[in-house]
Amino acid sequence: MLEVAAEYGFRSGYLIPAHTSEHGRIGILYLGSDRPPEEAEPQFHEARPFFRALALELLEWSSGALREEALQTTGLTQDEVQLLGLVKTGFTAAEIATELRVSSMTVYRQFQRINEKLGVGRITRAVKFAEEHGLLA
Repeated sequence: MLEVAAEYGFRSGYLIPAHTSEHGRIGILYLGSDRPPEEAEPQFHEARPFFRALALELLEWSSGALREEALQTTGLTQDEVQLLGLVKTGFTAAEIATELRVSSMTVYRQFQRINEKLGVGRITRAVKFAEEHGLLA
């Protein structure tokens, strides 16, 4: 990556890692400068708190965009996402039915609709999909 950056006039660079425990996603903000490393790197380091905050903001924005795209693509409703969240936390269909004041059969029908929307055969796979796409944040 540094060789390619050098072709475009970058002489020094600085990597800022970013991660969130919420989504299990990581990102890297790469900063480049046309100044030599001995000049640019101390300035990058001095501004590191700002760059870390920027990297986290960009990661959160990216995660939000991924979530919105997944919601639009799948057609999941907020109620269905809430249901997946309950399954993730260990609720059984009977416990979800009690929590939502509906019958277990209603919960199973909702599971089936969610599975159809996501193209999976089991609600546990639907939960995994939701986790991977930031829907359960």
